[in-house]
Amino acid sequence: MKIKIEEIKQVFHDEFAPVYSKFDIIDLPITQFNNFHESADRPGVYVYWKEDRVIKVGRHLVNARKRALEHIRDNTGGEMASLKNDPNCWLILFTVDPNEYHWAATPEMYLEMKLNPKIKSGRLG
Repeated sequence: MKIKIEEIKQVFHDEFAPVYSKFDIIDLPITQFNNFHESADRPGVYVYWKEDRVIKVGRHLVNARKRALEHIRDNTGGEMASLKNDPNCWLILFTVDPNEYHWAATPEMYLEMKLNPKIKSGRLG
């Protein structure tokens, strides 16, 4: 399924409009996330995107940026390590205040169903 980054953010907004203001959205090339912290080091959902395709969707209830980067380290799906220095690979984070970490679970499931990532989380059954 071909999709642009702005379309991913619109899919998120359309479904979660009533709670949209709870989320901070960060989208940068993966090469810029190693030393990027600020609102990235919070609970949330992450989406790996490259060349009009969603590669991976996931979530972490403490630190979404850290968990997303662990997929590179662990070479999830036998191909995530190759994205480490790829300027065409982007990471999109939808993060929330740590006191509202529960908001990370449902968006992950919804985005995985809606965006059909290449590498599945395996949580949908």
